Amino acid sequence: PEFPELQFVVTNGVTGQDNISSIKIDYYELGYVACSLACEMTKTGKIGIVQGELIPILMDSEAACRQALESDHCGKDVELFTVATGSWEDVAKAREASLALIADGVDVLWQNLDTADAGVFSAAEDKGVFAIGQYVIQSNLGPKAYIGSPAGSPTTLVYEAACGNVPKGEIVYMGVNTPNGVDVIMSDLVPPETQEKLRGVIEDMRSGKIEVIKTR
Repeated sequence: PEFPELQFVVTNGVTGQDNISSIKIDYYELGYVACSLACEMTKTGKIGIVQGELIPILMDSEAACRQALESDHCGKDVELFTVATGSWEDVAKAREASLALIADGVDVLWQNLDTADAGVFSAAEDKGVFAIGQYVIQSNLGPKAYIGSPAGSPTTLVYEAACGNVPKGEIVYMGVNTPNGVDVIMSDLVPPETQEKLRGVIEDMRSGKIEVIKTR
């Protein structure tokens, strides 16, 4: 209120009032995409999520992940395990959590971390299991483990805000039907037929054939 002529934009926020706006990646859709890929690639029927803290947007992702695992296109029983390490940056904690999940039979890991993501990929690489990144291509962290990422970068959010595409006082969501919004990236470790199936899932999300249910 001290600067009424300025527009303040919060990334991944949920506040919209007066001169404060929010622009947010649809974390439900990110979770649905990531776990659709995990379902296709798991052989043990156990997948895991390693994250920093149980914040609301990651709880959204987990809810949608479970929806994807129960979907017809998944078509098999897959158990989900989640661990919050308490740190977004502690590589050792992320690696330790990942190794514990792998010891319990998890063969596909997804990470919701900052620089601690290196610990997840390190564990996956060492133990010969798969890892899913976040937002962008992350094969540099584990070329033998990395199978893909749900795409949707916070960088794009900042760019859209700077271009004036966030109305003052509103909350704007970026999803599968937003330019440069939610999509899927896959590495060559994913078989071509699986890649085709995952692109079909994205198209079904865009057309509304697949409805990702939001729980809040």
